[in-house]
Amino acid sequence: MNRISLFVTAILAILIFQIGVTTSVTNAIAADKPDQVTLKDFPSIEGGMKSLASKLIYPASAKNDGVEGKVMVSATIGKDGSVDSIWVVKGVRTDLDSAAITVIKRLTWKPGKTEQGEAVKATVTIPIMFKLKSDKKNQ
Repeated sequence: MNRISLFVTAILAILIFQIGVTTSVTNAIAADKPDQVTLKDFPSIEGGMKSLASKLIYPASAKNDGVEGKVMVSATIGKDGSVDSIWVVKGVRTDLDSAAITVIKRLTWKPGKTEQGEAVKATVTIPIMFKLKSDKKNQ
């Protein structure tokens, strides 16, 4: 079994104001090294999940409608940490999908690295969970 099939799965819970957000990096593939199957370091967010939490905005329209759900976003992170491309793998609703894309674009990323320490372009899939606190649901 390839090491590439053993993906990083880390689920972190973060509260933002009245919002709960769960995110994790579940998949990384070296996009510019098809023969390279092992990444030592997966692309990561500078500042960690706190940075994501501080930049994620729960759309007012979704809050008002009580809409929650998990948006699966994939992004290709360049050798320099830039977001080269981003797309929704599985969406919930347009406003939540757009908020997930926006937060991924606004983050500063550290690139993935091979076992030899070489920065590489890599694709990651990140589930972003939009969940209202129960007191917000009942308003």
